[in-house]
Amino acid sequence: MKNIEGYIKWLGRVRAGQRKAAAVVLAFSIAVSGNVFWLMRTTGNAMSEEPVCGLEEHKHTDECYEKVLICEDADHEHTDECYETKLTCGLSEHTHSEGCYIDVSARENKEDWEKTIPELTGDRRADLMSVASSQIGYEEGADGYSRYGDWYGNPVGDWNVMFVSFCLNYAGISKEEIPYGSGCWAWQVKLNEAGLIVTDTTEAPLPGDILLTDIDGDGKSDRTGIIIDITDDQISVAEGDKDGKADVASYLISDEKIAGYVSVKSLVTADESEPAGEESVPEEITDTAVSEFDAVTDSGIRVHASAPAGAFPEGTVMSVADVSDKDVIARVEEAADVKDDKEIKGSIAVDIAFADTEGNEIEPSEGMAVDVNIAIPDDKQLKASDYQLFHVNEEGVEEVKDARVSRNEAAFTTDGFSIYVFTATGQRDKDEVHAYIATAGTNIPADQMNGDYIKNTIDYPYMLMPGDEIVLI
Repeated sequence: MKNIEGYIKWLGRVRAGQRKAAAVVLAFSIAVSGNVFWLMRTTGNAMSEEPVCGLEEHKHTDECYEKVLICEDADHEHTDECYETKLTCGLSEHTHSEGCYIDVSARENKEDWEKTIPELTGDRRADLMSVASSQIGYEEGADGYSRYGDWYGNPVGDWNVMFVSFCLNYAGISKEEIPYGSGCWAWQVKLNEAGLIVTDTTEAPLPGDILLTDIDGDGKSDRTGIIIDITDDQISVAEGDKDGKADVASYLISDEKIAGYVSVKSLVTADESEPAGEESVPEEITDTAVSEFDAVTDSGIRVHASAPAGAFPEGTVMSVADVSDKDVIARVEEAADVKDDKEIKGSIAVDIAFADTEGNEIEPSEGMAVDVNIAIPDDKQLKASDYQLFHVNEEGVEEVKDARVSRNEAAFTTDGFSIYVFTATGQRDKDEVHAYIATAGTNIPADQMNGDYIKNTIDYPYMLMPGDEIVLI
């Protein structure tokens, strides 16, 4: 018995020492990060002493939520199922980052960046090279702002693909001819669906084509750029967001990182659209206009929707809002596909709604669907290996199977709107030892639980008690 008591006392001293060491390291980390942050704030002409984001710094606590009775049966004793937890504080979670101190008045507008666009010739390939070359040397702002992201609708997002989309647009190549995008893998899926990616290396790409590269070799394109020169063994590409700049990257023609390319050769040029000497006969004009909607949540999630003519009545507006309802998030995470060796890394939810001129919530006309793109800002992106998108409505939770979901965006087509939840899944944290609880003989604090699993860490060690049965995983 004395040996056991001695062991427990020794274990207590060890853990106390570990906690003191962790506290010292944490204190140093806070001091260093605070100093770096302060130094960063004092650099650059666009930095402000006070946050200019317009948002109040806030983190939800238990006081922000309220249990609301949703049961209409007054003749019985209410249980937990009769209540719903709702966010009542009226605020969105926000922590000031470096970007909150950037004076957005220093950013560009459409007139600024259009001054850099060269005159077009009508030759699509030559015009695309010319526009891309004109942008070389551009550098992003201190907060990650780029004119390419601003043009696309995600001012501080990763802008490698948005750079190419920007160049396509200003070279006169529409998104109907070559789809635009913001995230490389999701964009690759779009291009594949349109049958535009050439992977046969027997037919070499040409200057003016769009190169796709798979840098990490996982089968998904990571970067893209516009080919501006080809020699016997090397391809030179104008790339966006290359270390924060629009710059030239070079690849060997035999490089295994080259995943394929998009040929601009097949696009009809302005001069080729009509045979010489023939009069143009105007076609019957039909109503093919597309309605575009853009909105941003308080946390910076940007939603863009493209609806075909007739999908919504004139004057329709789109509204978006962050969703923090714990019950909604829990329902979705229960439906997520989580393997034994993985865990939910987090979820992001946004409510998308359309309303007519009288404020009535409406859905697209029967038989019509809307293209939607949800762009996640850098400070909210979830690092994981797998991503899923779910739709939550009155009928329940359903995965959006055809959605193209990546770390920074979700693109999908739908005919119904309400709450959409972006869920990230990845490998279990290797710094934690997990065990499955078979029979627990003691109450375990909630912060030590991860679903049906118990966490065993330095900060929260779990000591086996009589009657406990666990299985290590």
